[in-house]
Amino acid sequence: MHGVLIGVLTDIDQDGVPCVTYPGNLAVLPIAARVTTAISADAIGSEVALLFENGDITRPIIMGVIQAAPEAHHTPAPVTQVSPPATAREAVEVWSPDDEPEDATELLIDGKRIDLQAREQIVLRCGKSSITMTSAGKVIIRGAYVSTRSSGANRIKGGSVQIN
Repeated sequence: MHGVLIGVLTDIDQDGVPCVTYPGNLAVLPIAARVTTAISADAIGSEVALLFENGDITRPIIMGVIQAAPEAHHTPAPVTQVSPPATAREAVEVWSPDDEPEDATELLIDGKRIDLQAREQIVLRCGKSSITMTSAGKVIIRGAYVSTRSSGANRIKGGSVQIN
C-alpha cells in the first residue's frame, strides 16, 4: 500500500497503543498502530491519516489526526428537495456505477431491499464478527461462532468443499 489512507481511530488501549480501522483492513478487530506524534483519547472516533510500514497494509502508522475545516471557510452545500421514489424498483435502480464519480457513496433503503455496491470491497462488522465481499467474488465470513439454519435444504456448492 503506497500513499496516505484515511482511517478511524477506534480506541487507545490501556498501554496507550492506538487502534485503527481503515478500508482494506480484513482483521475482525481494529489493528494496533504506531504513531508519529502523541494522540489523546479526545481523538477517538476521528479520522486519521495513515501510512503503512514497508507498504504492509497490516502495519499502520498514524501520521496525524484529520482536522475539521474551520467554520469561517466552510461553505455549505446547496440543499435540494428530493422526492422519494414511487416504487421499490425506482429506489433500487437510481444508482449506476457509470453515473457516479469514483468516490461516491450511496445507500438506498426502501423498506423492502437494501442494495450496497462497491467497486472493490464491502465489509460488515459487529464486535468479533465480520462479512467481507470483494470485487473478485470472494466472500469471507468470520466470527467466534458461526451458525447456519434452514427449514429446507442447506446446500454447500463449490469447486471443492473442505470441512475442518
